[in-house]
Formats: sequence, C-alpha cells, structure tokens
Amino acid sequence: MDRGVRTVQRWENDGLPIRRVGAGKRAPVFAFTVEIDKWLRQHGTAAAPDHITTSQPDISKLVNESQLLLSSLQRHGADFLFLDLDIATTMAHAALKAGSNTEKRARNQRIARRAYNTILYLSQRLKMTKQENSELREKLAAVKHELEQLGETF
Repeated sequence: MDRGVRTVQRWENDGLPIRRVGAGKRAPVFAFTVEIDKWLRQHGTAAAPDHITTSQPDISKLVNESQLLLSSLQRHGADFLFLDLDIATTMAHAALKAGSNTEKRARNQRIARRAYNTILYLSQRLKMTKQENSELREKLAAVKHELEQLGETF
C-alpha cells in the first residue's frame, strides 16, 4: 500500500475493508485487493493499481466465500478447544490418581496445565455461541479445581 503501519491502522478505523480472523485488535487480518483498491480510489489516496480489477459480482462471491471459510475456521477452532479440554481433564485426573509415582504425576500435571493455558488463550480469540462459552467455562473451572488440588496456583 506504500504507507506506514500507523497510517493503515488509522485507515482501518476509517473503514478500510479488512477482515480479522478471530476476535480482538491483535487478530490476524486479510483483505481482498479489489476492495482495498476501490476504498483507496474513493478516498483519493491511491495511485492506479498495476493489476487487473475484478467485477462487482466476483467481489461479492469472494466475500461470501471468505465468510463461509471464516465461519468454518471458527467452528473447527471451537471443536479443537473442546478436544483440548478433554485432554486437560483426562491428564488432571491421571495426575490426581498417580499416587506415589511422582514422575508420572508431574508429567500429567504439566500436560494438563499446558492444555488449560492454551484453552484460555485461544478461547479469547474465537467466536463461540453463548452455550459453547458457558460449557467451556464450566469445564475449565473443573480442570482448574483439579489443578489447584495438585498444587497449581493461578
């Protein structure tokens, strides 16, 4: 775009047509060249593009396909979180039942804590339904309780 990062960030606030993969200001972005070119022309900030532009029906098709892809990525992300949550639960249970085998207990505890931290991190970046969010928080609380029993601090 031949502009500095801060300028493009300001343009984003002014409606530059970008999309974020996930939630939050630090989520990765993507955009369609034709939409960016159109926005730049409308705002008088661009030199003529050196590539072929796409027609409006093609742009709409690309936007629709990207929304479907983004929705699919969100769905698979939520599925991954619940799978990772099952791993955290299983490993926390195994650590609690390890008895006198301190090496096994420590290994399972580390895996459970790593999974717990990963779930917390990723859950803030995924869009989930209220029901999924509620179920995730409930199960995370149970894993946290087990980890606290193992001596973890939060």
